[in-house]
Amino acid sequence: MLNHIFFKYNRDIMLVLQSEDGRIIRANDAAVWTYGYSREELLSLKMKDLCVDSDIPLVGEKPGGIFETRHRCKDGSILQVEVSSQYESLSEKTVILSVVRDISQRKKVEAALIASEERFRRLAENAPDIIYRLKLLPEPHFEYLSPATAKIMGCRPEVLYRNFDILTLLSHPEDPQDLAEIFAGDGQTVDTARLVRPDGRIIWLEFRRVQLPDQEGRPLAVEGIVRDITERKKLEDELRRAKIQAEKDRERAECLAATDPLTGLLNRRAFMDRLEDEYNRTQRQGDSLSIILGDIDRFKRVNDTYGHSAGDFILHQFALCLTKTCRLYDILGRYGGEEFIVCLPETAPKEALTIAERMRQAVENQSFDLPGSSASIRITASFGVSFLDKETEKTISELINEADEALYRAKSEGRNRVASAAGN
Repeated sequence: MLNHIFFKYNRDIMLVLQSEDGRIIRANDAAVWTYGYSREELLSLKMKDLCVDSDIPLVGEKPGGIFETRHRCKDGSILQVEVSSQYESLSEKTVILSVVRDISQRKKVEAALIASEERFRRLAENAPDIIYRLKLLPEPHFEYLSPATAKIMGCRPEVLYRNFDILTLLSHPEDPQDLAEIFAGDGQTVDTARLVRPDGRIIWLEFRRVQLPDQEGRPLAVEGIVRDITERKKLEDELRRAKIQAEKDRERAECLAATDPLTGLLNRRAFMDRLEDEYNRTQRQGDSLSIILGDIDRFKRVNDTYGHSAGDFILHQFALCLTKTCRLYDILGRYGGEEFIVCLPETAPKEALTIAERMRQAVENQSFDLPGSSASIRITASFGVSFLDKETEKTISELINEADEALYRAKSEGRNRVASAAGN
């Protein structure tokens, strides 16, 4: 789920929590340094033990699970933090990954913006994030950009002072809003957007801002902070890819569990599950249902004459032959050994016998060239057919037993033929 090096050395606090009770089960080095606890002490705590505020959720209600709260360090000091939490899968268990960022300094800067523009400037000079003031009238233009602008955006503040519209050129073409609109936003939401630096590198930015009105309540200016969240986005993408891969692995495992590895058909258990579903549907709707049980004639001779590898090849080719003669909605499975079974939904006896005869002829008319050998094998197969309609009451076992009895009769009457169940 997590890149070990990224997790261990990330400058943000990263915690993995049990989803049931919020107990900390993994903590990176930043967590140890920041909170002042040893790793063993942290692993004995729950997330609520760090929280100053009560009723704080493990995963936030806003998109991305981001929320703000306060954490208490071991020495009693209080941290204002931003917690980004989401459910993830780790070793087939659902856990919570929490990325905790100390935003105490940022909160101080935000308070300074309201109290004193001069104090705001002094604090902003050393801030790692972009801090800006944007005048909206008569045309949008920057009044202040912190030195971090050059490092993050790859563009010196002086360039943006002269030309506000350059933000449109730096906007990512696939984003719904360009950067000029976001910088001038009203601050109702925390926005994210991509920026294409002059060197071609694409980064993610997070915008937090407040719109300042004039005396008449009209928007006059915007003050805000822009943070480079590229690394956080990479982590989110990594987690998303891991989740997608885990889902693919689960689907593949389910497919393997239901598939006969030699023929690629449904195995007996998976076929019986599908047959039960179809049987129940037939009973509810009063439709007809037919079963074909097919068996390769004298298959032991193939193994004895050409070896088991040749026998496996014939089984695989026989399965392909049956698949080609089945309809798209028929259900085909390997019943065991050289026996194969087909469920024919909504199929009356006459049509089922026609399909079984088509299968018999397809097998009889095909020649199978053994791989790695000049030998060519011709085989035949026998088929037994049973039926179910709204006038008859049969269990699944009875339906299969009737098809098996018909198959036995086809064998005893000379093989390479189709027989129907007695009484049909």
